[in-house]
Order: sequence, then C-alpha cells, then structure tokens
Amino acid sequence: MTSKMQIKTFSSANEAKIPINDLKPKHTTKMVHVKVLHSWKQNVQPGGETLEFVLADEKNTMLLMGNLTDILHSACNQDDGMVTLLFRFAKPGKFRGELQISNSFDASQMIINPTIPEAEAFKDM
Repeated sequence: MTSKMQIKTFSSANEAKIPINDLKPKHTTKMVHVKVLHSWKQNVQPGGETLEFVLADEKNTMLLMGNLTDILHSACNQDDGMVTLLFRFAKPGKFRGELQISNSFDASQMIINPTIPEAEAFKDM
C-alpha cells in the first residue's frame, strides 16, 4: 500500500487542496492531500470486510473522533495540566522509527489519570 494518497470527491482539476482542519460536514467536493499512518482490515457483520485508515495531512494534523477530544481537553485543564494515560491490552512498537501503540482486537482500553500507586509514583518522578 502506498504511504501517500489523495482523497478526492468530485472536485475540479483547478481546485486547491485544503487541510483536514478546514473540512466541514457540508463539504462534499473538497480535496485533501493526506498520507496513511495506519491501515487495517476489519470484518463487520453484516456487511463483510472494511478497510480502516488513520490519515494525516501535510501538517501532521489528525482527527480524534467522538467525545475523546473533550475528555482529554478536560483532563489537561485539571490539576497541574499533566495527564497520565494507562493502556491495557495494547502493544507498543515502532514503525518507520516512530513509536506506535497497536490495538488488540478492539479490546484495548485507555484509562485517563488512573488512581493506582504506579501512576502516582510516575507523577512524582
């Protein structure tokens, strides 16, 4: 699979590319230039196999979906602004020299600011 691709939806040839941040739900004819950070196939019943992507534009802007952005923003504004994340059922690794965390069959859990002794000791370092 190529590491860079263009996603294009019915745009004219002379239309400029826009950043991911500037996309709005009403935009159905915009073009963005993105690279694939991660891709995987998933079996969904009914419907069969789907191909999922994590994409980033030229500014390395990515989108967080759902209410995760609000939860993380709220956690950053609490206490001293330090956020501790605990990942369960995830696998750390490297891809092209960069650290990544892989999901384990959609079973991974991310706990924000866990109240366990190990997390408290980490904060005190």
